[in-house]
Formats: sequence, structure tokens, C-alpha cells
Amino acid sequence: ARSQCVLYTPVGEHFGFVPLEAMAAARPVIAVYSGGVRETVRHGITGLLCAPHPDAFAAALARVIDAWERDAETVRDLRGRL
Repeated sequence: ARSQCVLYTPVGEHFGFVPLEAMAAARPVIAVYSGGVRETVRHGITGLLCAPHPDAFAAALARVIDAWERDAETVRDLRGRL
């Protein structure tokens, strides 16, 4: 996978396969804190859960990008953990 992370924006989704596929590809997930994603994405470990607002997603994305810029090798070694 070439992406640094996956943005998953559905609100109230019962269960999403996209976050699972992202984590299997060792990519952190940025998702709305809603629905089944709360059970699969571990906030701060396999991704970030945030409010369904553009500024919340922007802040989460900035955090992931900052982590990659600081130490991309370590981020890759964590296999999807932040």
C-alpha cells in the first residue's frame, strides 16, 4: 500500500470492512467515533477516532502525517499503530 493512512467517514456504519483492510495493510485508520468502527479501531493504536467534523479529521490527518515525517521507519515497523 502506498497510502499513509485511510480516512473512513461513514457515520453510524454497523460494521465496516475498509478499516479492517487498512489495518491488515498496516495503515492507520482515521474514522468517525461512531458505529462498529469503535469496536475495531483502537484509538491511538491502530488509528484515530474523531468527531464527524472536517476540523477533527484535519487534526487527525495532521497527526498521522507528522508521525510519518518524524520517523517513517518506526511508523512502518509498528504495522498500523500510531
